[in-house]
Amino acid sequence: MPAKTEEVSATPIVAEGADGSKVKVTNPRSKLLLANRIMSKTPSAERGVVYIGRLPKEFYEPELQKFFSQFGDITRLRLSRSKKNAHSKGYAYIEYDCKEVAEVVAKEMNRYFIMNHQIVCEYVPKEKVEQGLFRGCNSRMRDTTKLRKATAMSEHNKDDGAISTKQEKRRGEATNRKQKKLASLGISYSFDDEDAAPSPKKSRVGSPSPAAATKQSPKVSPKTSPKTSPKTSPKTSPKQVAKSIAKTPTPKAKAKAKAKAKAKATPKSSGKKK
Repeated sequence: MPAKTEEVSATPIVAEGADGSKVKVTNPRSKLLLANRIMSKTPSAERGVVYIGRLPKEFYEPELQKFFSQFGDITRLRLSRSKKNAHSKGYAYIEYDCKEVAEVVAKEMNRYFIMNHQIVCEYVPKEKVEQGLFRGCNSRMRDTTKLRKATAMSEHNKDDGAISTKQEKRRGEATNRKQKKLASLGISYSFDDEDAAPSPKKSRVGSPSPAAATKQSPKVSPKTSPKTSPKTSPKTSPKQVAKSIAKTPTPKAKAKAKAKAKAKATPKSSGKKK
């Protein structure tokens, strides 16, 4: 919840109480001061409320008060802000002293451009004005972004190793969803033992697990493979086969070789007669 800041002045301010007695007030935003009261003699039933939407993010209460007070007297003004960072949500409610003035503002200022934003103005009937609509309109909201971030970081970075409440809640919800899913399938399973058992540490990449180290693979390593290398293979190459085939003589070659050998052995006769 956003904390509301109250400015405290060192010197007390004298104000008149409900019974007319003088009271010392240290908060300048106190309702006991006349400046913080609704200075209007018109009853609340005769006032008019205007809804203003699509406001620029840089258009705050002082700008709204200055711009829309030119139509008439503003009794109350409330700009909607975020509870987390107190930033503007882009819409506001303005209460005018007179109902007719509020109707004129809603008619004339509808689709009016403010800082390149086309605003939306609508008159809110009295029966649709919720009780407490202008509650906290005179108080200032504080930006708690830094405080929320610091609290979340300190809770997340605890040294005791305890699980944060958010993590524990998320885990419980996830476990309940799983159990309902299993129950719908007709499976009875408890996650209590699984949550109690510590999760095993993951081994580093490349290092074998202890279970894998004890088991030996039945496959033979490639270094001790019985297959012979291609260098010591008994098979002959195609070139060697072709050479051996070329060296073996055919029958015709054998006959020619015999004829040549006989011709060399018989002497040549000369043509002269004695």
